[in-house]
Amino acid sequence: MDQLIAKIGNLGYEILGIFFPGLVLILFSIFGWWSIGPMASVWSQDFLPEAQIKEISGFLSVLNESVQFGMLAFILTVAYFCGHALHWISRGGPRLDSPGPLKRLRLSLIFKVPKPKADYHSPLDPVFKEAKAALGFADDASWREYYPVAKSFLAKNLQSSLAPVFQNKYTLHRSLALAAVVWFWGGVVETLISLLMVCLGGFPPPKWIPLGFSIPISASLVIGFSGSYSYNWLLWGDALISEVYMYKKVKDV
Repeated sequence: MDQLIAKIGNLGYEILGIFFPGLVLILFSIFGWWSIGPMASVWSQDFLPEAQIKEISGFLSVLNESVQFGMLAFILTVAYFCGHALHWISRGGPRLDSPGPLKRLRLSLIFKVPKPKADYHSPLDPVFKEAKAALGFADDASWREYYPVAKSFLAKNLQSSLAPVFQNKYTLHRSLALAAVVWFWGGVVETLISLLMVCLGGFPPPKWIPLGFSIPISASLVIGFSGSYSYNWLLWGDALISEVYMYKKVKDV
């Protein structure tokens, strides 16, 4: 049973922390392709047609099931590798003490999503000392020494723990923040190039409204997800401390 729970937890981490953000990044890319309208064929030298929902659905409807399955498998594979790239890059942010929304946005836009300087909420310091003692650590043991042991301890002894939930959430939100950053810069580049091509080259215009709104919407998503990432990071640390503490207290009663 313990092994089954651990496998389910690992599967949830792969789906929420890796695969889903990659799929969202693909959807953002498709939206950007649709937003530039007839510019798509111009930019790609007629390699990519203009994205039209009716034409895409009609194209998919004439494909046989094996080709549809192959396309689905390809998209899922790309989403998985994109998710890994987002996960890897998003881990490199600096550790800061309660950065404001604008600072989070500024750092995230240079692909450095900030993480909290603290590993848990400071009012739990006395509880943390007792939790360390419960696992056999000295009072001066660091968080990096404590948390891997605490994770293994909870996975072995608790059938239901909030720590993996918060870990999956902060991993998901951190990667989604970076996916929104990619969407933001994609919208900026598409808007600037479209303006130049329409004004100077006389090319057909893109879909200005969705293209223009993609920039503030993506910036708002960056602010929101970077903030919720920090929040769930601290809750993950809180859970690793409080659940070890409560488990030992209940066992001692």
